[in-house]
Amino acid sequence: MKNFYPISLQPIVQRFLQSPNSNGFILGELLQLNDEIESYFSNGHDNEAIIQERQEPNQIEILTAQFVKGLSCQLYSILIGSLSKLEVFHDSLATATDLELDTPSREEKEERHYADVALSISKSLEKKTCLMKNASYHQDGSRSFDVGTEKSIEEIKLFSQWIRTCKNLIRWNRMHYMKIRRNNNNRNSQPTGGSGTEQQLHQWGVATERLCSVGMVSLYLQILNFFIYKTVSNDVMGGTLTLTLDDVARQCSTILFYATYGQAPEPCCQKALQGFVSSLNGIRVIAKILVTPTKECECSVATMLWLIKLVHNLVSSVNHALFDFEKAFREVVEDATTAGDIQGVQCYQVNLYSIFVATLGWSLSAEPSFVLCGPDDKRPDLVVEIIRVLFAKQTVGTKASSSWKKQCENEHDELTKHLRMMVVFILQLPNKNQRFYECKLASLLLLMNDASNYADLLVQHHNVVDQLLTILWLQLNTLLIEHAGEVHSERNATIVLPILIVLNHLVSCNHDIWGKVKEYIFPSCDENVFLQKVEMHQKEVSEGHPEEETQRNSRKNMHPIDAPVGTIRWKLIKLMTFAESNVKRCASELLWKICREDPGEFVLRCGFGNAVHMLGIKGLYTIPKSS
Repeated sequence: MKNFYPISLQPIVQRFLQSPNSNGFILGELLQLNDEIESYFSNGHDNEAIIQERQEPNQIEILTAQFVKGLSCQLYSILIGSLSKLEVFHDSLATATDLELDTPSREEKEERHYADVALSISKSLEKKTCLMKNASYHQDGSRSFDVGTEKSIEEIKLFSQWIRTCKNLIRWNRMHYMKIRRNNNNRNSQPTGGSGTEQQLHQWGVATERLCSVGMVSLYLQILNFFIYKTVSNDVMGGTLTLTLDDVARQCSTILFYATYGQAPEPCCQKALQGFVSSLNGIRVIAKILVTPTKECECSVATMLWLIKLVHNLVSSVNHALFDFEKAFREVVEDATTAGDIQGVQCYQVNLYSIFVATLGWSLSAEPSFVLCGPDDKRPDLVVEIIRVLFAKQTVGTKASSSWKKQCENEHDELTKHLRMMVVFILQLPNKNQRFYECKLASLLLLMNDASNYADLLVQHHNVVDQLLTILWLQLNTLLIEHAGEVHSERNATIVLPILIVLNHLVSCNHDIWGKVKEYIFPSCDENVFLQKVEMHQKEVSEGHPEEETQRNSRKNMHPIDAPVGTIRWKLIKLMTFAESNVKRCASELLWKICREDPGEFVLRCGFGNAVHMLGIKGLYTIPKSS
């Protein structure tokens, strides 16, 4: 990208406002620009990278919070106007949008007016959705969804890209806001960083406020609710219509995630999150989407991925969200059962846990085979996200999470067994595929808190323990070989923490696994060399001078007796003196357990200098106080 995203976007917005019928040309430009900015986001670039590539030296002066706010207001107007013109809505939204909305700047006192407009339109759209849901079914179970001509489909595509653009502007502005805040914190102790900087921070914090307002969140939610309840019986456009409608649902799911993100620094996002949960009843809407049978509500894997991300955000950010979801599921199932939409007896209770496990099972078993996933297949990403949200809700130290975990274990015993088998399947995926490897790393999160229940299962599948040891080798290589000498290498040491925790738990609860791990770290083929070196060391100590023998620690080897550079034991021993305390403790604990908690063997294999910290923790050594 040659310049700032907002500056590149501005002329496209202006051309559309001046001639809104040039859909094809605008769509191509907008699609390309959105692809470019998202490539920066996905590749880990930030605003600074974009700033460095700008062509015009005075662009930094042009780009202000007021400029971005004006742009967001224009995008707001485009969304409102485009929505009412879509053929699928006919004239049902015309009365709600009969307003002058294309003025880019308004006073704060008028912001409430715009929020009310968005809420009004969302309510109108909600009624339209209810009417559509009450329409008759076809014999194949699908509903009619007529959008007319190819031109109508192009309008929906453009509308979807405008939603995507709003999301990207929110995300871009958030990165810029956080960068300014970091710089402000760095200058906080200096007298020059006064109220001017705070005012600048405030301006950037509200630059995209209109796009993140409760009213707009309500509108995104109802657009999602409208477009996701569709199954096209006769897609004469060769699947284009189905993909187009699903893309609108996906973009709405995405912008809902970013507009209500619980960790967002902008105050407007916290208001949007609270509004989503309370006044908008958004949890019930999402719960109904997740429960509704697929013949009524069918979405792509990419859309489901963002729905799961949204659920993850909600249950991680709102204390009572777990209970709200459980209540919403009960109500939705009861309503559907009463209406006759759900036939037969439920084989398990519908809640977040059962939905997550069922969706995970589908992702791994659906056609084409999971191991044949291509780069455009989002199932590996969905697997990772489901595992992360399961882990998050099982580990957060709240009564809600503890209660939820216990409920899952008691009510879903069969599902839990299936989940464990799925984790075993994931651990056997090939490492050469980076996306599969990310799935394997994510699966470690579930093993961390449930290792004792997995131990026997892992032993039954012999190669799974070998896979865990391979993960250990790969993670240690990434940290100590690939990133050796980097400034932040020790700060990134936590990449080895999950596998260290898992192995610590497993060797403690299963002797067979303990034997395998010891053989891997201290191979039996090297034991003769180790014993010979131990004998030589003891001989050197016994032949030493008497006055040396009386000195403290003179009999102890300060360095490992046998740990050749590059071996797995050499790498683990290096972690024993890392600055990151959790990594240091976990590596030391693993080696301590492999050495049968024998202080003598522990010191011989690891060296007293490396082992002294752990010996102190175990109460076996007291570091002398300096005189």
